[in-house]
Amino acid sequence: MNRKEIKEFLETLHFHGYIDHDITKLENLIDDYYPKQLPQADVSGSFPYSIYEEELNKITQLPQTQTSLMKQCEILRIFANKLGLYDAADFLRNDR
Repeated sequence: MNRKEIKEFLETLHFHGYIDHDITKLENLIDDYYPKQLPQADVSGSFPYSIYEEELNKITQLPQTQTSLMKQCEILRIFANKLGLYDAADFLRNDR
């Protein structure tokens, strides 16, 4: 069951009287503990840029670092893998 189906199930139980109290707290618990799902990729297998932009906006801007270029590329590679940008991650691999 995905998060939407769980919420619909709770609403159905509430509507039919199986749950006789406010279900808002239960829905909030679902929001807190059920992993948010990313939208499905389109037929080309890629997400719209807005998905990546939304994730990037969650990161606080850090000050400039004096870390070496190779270490910076390694950090970028880790982030690229986490975002599913595997070709970019392969490009940034340190074994070149």
